[in-house]
Amino acid sequence: MKLRIQGNALRLRLNQAEVAQFSKTGFFEDSIEFSPGARLTYALESSSSISAPKAVYREGSLRIQVPRQTGLEWATTDKPESPGAIV
Repeated sequence: MKLRIQGNALRLRLNQAEVAQFSKTGFFEDSIEFSPGARLTYALESSSSISAPKAVYREGSLRIQVPRQTGLEWATTDKPESPGAIV
């Protein structure tokens, strides 16, 4: 999974295998280690308890949360972006 940060915008790009895993589990996570002990973990997760996409950062972990139905639509269509995407 690629994470792009530009200004106040985030973009995640998943390859086909990652999309397949996300569609099955509703979750995909990756990380980057900048130096020993300095790691940024980032994840895409679907949730039935939210109604709009949101980003949550806590203790070196960035979670992009999307409503379950939105995540399912993203995983099963060929659209490059879907309405409600966090941009």
